[in-house]
Amino acid sequence: MKPPFRPSLATFLLGLSSVACAKEILVEDFSNPLHSWQGDDDSAIPGGTSEVHFAIMNNLAFFNGKVTQHPFLNGPGFVKMRTTDTIPFPDISACEGLTIKINAFVAFDKYYVAFGDEMPSNDSSSPIPMEWRGRMENVPMTGQPEELTLPLNDFSNYWDYGNGDIIATCQEDHSVCPPPSALMNLKFFEIWAQGSEGCVSVAIQSIKAVGCA
Repeated sequence: MKPPFRPSLATFLLGLSSVACAKEILVEDFSNPLHSWQGDDDSAIPGGTSEVHFAIMNNLAFFNGKVTQHPFLNGPGFVKMRTTDTIPFPDISACEGLTIKINAFVAFDKYYVAFGDEMPSNDSSSPIPMEWRGRMENVPMTGQPEELTLPLNDFSNYWDYGNGDIIATCQEDHSVCPPPSALMNLKFFEIWAQGSEGCVSVAIQSIKAVGCA
């Protein structure tokens, strides 16, 4: 009869160190924000009537508003919160995802996280450079911020300008993935509510990159 397997201390410590190697990198903490933020809406596009309200207080960013129909976009418009400064972001090119600590007070089904900008390689008709964006699904509604993680390979800069829908994800088409250069320099950061009519109300505590080597 073989003796039971007992891992050595060295084996245990090696396994523990491999777990600990995955780091997190703070992108923003609204208890002490590094960046300047503001709210924007679709009123800059003629005919836009969506409204946004944004404030940082009590260690949280409050992003509220209402998305309404937009005649130019032939559907619901958008509201968003965004950075407004040129303070560099940390290099997250060795990370696997972004985690937003967030709570929604009302149901809204089309939130997006976005950063950077570059013309889509497979859409020469795009009127503007397109940031990379990932969709936030199943935003927590528990009464207090909880972590929601978006894998970076779900992001894409190939999306519909009118309704915000991602046409092809990075997993589906590697040409639309955020390249290392974009992750080394995010340039700006945005959270959108777009392409669905209704009220928006969330509180965000922090943003971090996760699974970093």
